[in-house]
Amino acid sequence: MICLDEYSLLYDAKKNRIVILLPQTVHTATNTISPVVNRRVDIKEKDLSPVLLMAKCIFENPNKEDE
Repeated sequence: MICLDEYSLLYDAKKNRIVILLPQTVHTATNTISPVVNRRVDIKEKDLSPVLLMAKCIFENPNKEDE
């Protein structure tokens, strides 16, 4: 797991997924231990597209003959 401030990223290779954990807000609080932060909650698809593009760039095999 990689952590940066209150954000975390977990790569689960066996289940083919990346999980990004976000810090809780006043409206998304799930516990009383983690701090509450002021961050955006309603994210548009156009704002999430760069995250998906970056994941695609990281995982694509540049050498197609290696498959």
